[in-house]
Amino acid sequence: MRKLFRVGALLMVAALVLTIVGGVSAQDEPKILRTDIGASDVPTIDPAISTDASSIQILEMTYIGLTFIAEDSSTQLGMATAFETVENDDGSATHTFTLLEGVPWVRYNAEWRTRS
Repeated sequence: MRKLFRVGALLMVAALVLTIVGGVSAQDEPKILRTDIGASDVPTIDPAISTDASSIQILEMTYIGLTFIAEDSSTQLGMATAFETVENDDGSATHTFTLLEGVPWVRYNAEWRTRS
């Protein structure tokens, strides 16, 4: 019985050491979004062409915009570090966003069908 206890204690200590020293962290695990929306209910997840509520709901849960609306209905910064709005003489407005540094922005080349 003592031997079984020692083996169990040793295994627990080994598991603890592995976790502390460099076991699997939460960042190493796959990120999975589970919803009650069926796959056939979401026509597209392309932000440029989505217009239906299901697609927009998925996009809001998976993409970070330049800004977002917080739970208290205030506008918060997302992928922007600052923004400025200037009213033009013709009644329109110009919005200038300062983008977050260090983000690997992707550009798609439609001719070559590659990202750069």
